[in-house]
Amino acid sequence: MFKKLALKSNSSSNAQIKSSHQRNIKASILSSYPSLKEVEEDIFPKKVPIVQVKCQNHINLVLINNEVIFFNEREGPYYPTLRFLHKCNE
Repeated sequence: MFKKLALKSNSSSNAQIKSSHQRNIKASILSSYPSLKEVEEDIFPKKVPIVQVKCQNHINLVLINNEVIFFNEREGPYYPTLRFLHKCNE
């Protein structure tokens, strides 16, 4: 029913992003979801880099510790993944 996303075959670039871009992503996510400010340190640990994977169809994935937590299409708003939502609900 659902096609599993294979990051290696569907991605065009996979790179750690600059710290200024990391701050912009964090700010965008936290402004969209203000209730996440309480758990910001759990979601975005200090010494763990954020990796952005650009996939086909203009989809960008945000990875922390090799786990996809948010995604967006083109330059639109960031949406949490279902796996991330289930993990935060615990």
